[in-house]
Amino acid sequence: MKKLLPYLFVAGVLLLAQGCTKGILVPDRGTRVSDITGSWYLSETMQSSGGGWTYFKTGLEKGVFNFYGSGNARYEDGYNIMTGYWNLLQLSDGYYDRYGNYRYEVHEGFKLHVYDSYTNNSVDLYFDDIVTTGGNIIGTSYNGHTISRYVFSRY
Repeated sequence: MKKLLPYLFVAGVLLLAQGCTKGILVPDRGTRVSDITGSWYLSETMQSSGGGWTYFKTGLEKGVFNFYGSGNARYEDGYNIMTGYWNLLQLSDGYYDRYGNYRYEVHEGFKLHVYDSYTNNSVDLYFDDIVTTGGNIIGTSYNGHTISRYVFSRY
């Protein structure tokens, strides 16, 4: 029995070690691929340089964006049909949220690239932060002095 005791001790330690894992707990903000997939139109675009929000036009307001579960994307406005991709990104750096507040935490970003080889037109959007809420996708980006906020609504 005394000869089995060290083996039982090693077996117990191995069993305990199997239950332990190292990792970083990342808060789930809830954005899933299914939250993004579908047809969307650009319903609002605003900018702020610290003195309040002002509306601006991008030229993309008349089109429809289609985001597919495969990561493919399409934009059509009656003149151009652009195809490409979209990505959700897991980020852990500083960013401005949809209200213009600076935060430093784990968050999700969004990247979109669509291109029309016939007209050589393209749309490249990158958002430092993205939130899906109430049938909208809200993306914000910061270029060094201006915060931009894009709101996409379900089509």
